[in-house]
Amino acid sequence: MQRLNDLEMLPGWPDHLTVVIQELGLPEEIYSISELKNRRRLIAGALLLVAAALGGLYIYVQQIENSILEIIACISMAIAGLSLVGVARSERGLWVLQYPHGLLRWQNNALISFNWDEVVCLQLTGVTHCGPFQGEADANGEPRSAWIPVDRSVSALVGPSMLLVRRDGGLAIFPSSLNNFATLVKVAQQQTFQRLWPKHLEQFRRKGKVELGEMTIRRRGVQSTTSEIDWNRIREVLICGGNFMIQDKNHHRPWGIVPLERILNPHVLMAFIAMGISPRTERPTATR
Repeated sequence: MQRLNDLEMLPGWPDHLTVVIQELGLPEEIYSISELKNRRRLIAGALLLVAAALGGLYIYVQQIENSILEIIACISMAIAGLSLVGVARSERGLWVLQYPHGLLRWQNNALISFNWDEVVCLQLTGVTHCGPFQGEADANGEPRSAWIPVDRSVSALVGPSMLLVRRDGGLAIFPSSLNNFATLVKVAQQQTFQRLWPKHLEQFRRKGKVELGEMTIRRRGVQSTTSEIDWNRIREVLICGGNFMIQDKNHHRPWGIVPLERILNPHVLMAFIAMGISPRTERPTATR
């Protein structure tokens, strides 16, 4: 664990966070966005904008005929350049402190707290690559912890992000440009799962269903906005290309494909499905 004096030496360290740490103590982990990375984004975006402007000027001056492809290329470079500049500006000066009770998010002189007990929703967006679903269970097969390992994107422009929503409606986005982003997402899923799972399981036992965005867990299986699949028909669940997919044993094509960002608390959904299709554990049951 770093000392406070060491933290104050970090590039871009906000003085306000020193006061916070003096009151709350040293955090378990600190996540931030490198100023060097942001500078590179700004420079790359500016170069793309200059290249787009020069290309457009060249097309205009030379009066090039049939220049549709060249114009499209210039527009694409301009859009990419503006996007890079916008991302760099929107993520500049972001710091996240991890404490046992939750996260503190600091940016633009605004401090937002996310107590684990107050988080009601976790969403993952822009996820194109992730590892197999991970979880831990007790001796009775009851899930204790669950998370989806999220890989950090190699793209400077497009990458995954995590959205947290509090009970009072407060929300914030945590982008993949944060250092150790995969660790942050894992910790957030583990901590929120411990709080959300008992509530969702109790709701299922009372009502026979749990709605998690565009997927609903029912007694017989999983329901989407258009159809339902029984537990014994589910072959596997995949997250690929930003989509949540359930493979049907009876068909080659996936039974359901839903954008991952439209699923609320996907780690809770995966735990329900893992419990429902596992031959070693009792399927979720609901009281009538």
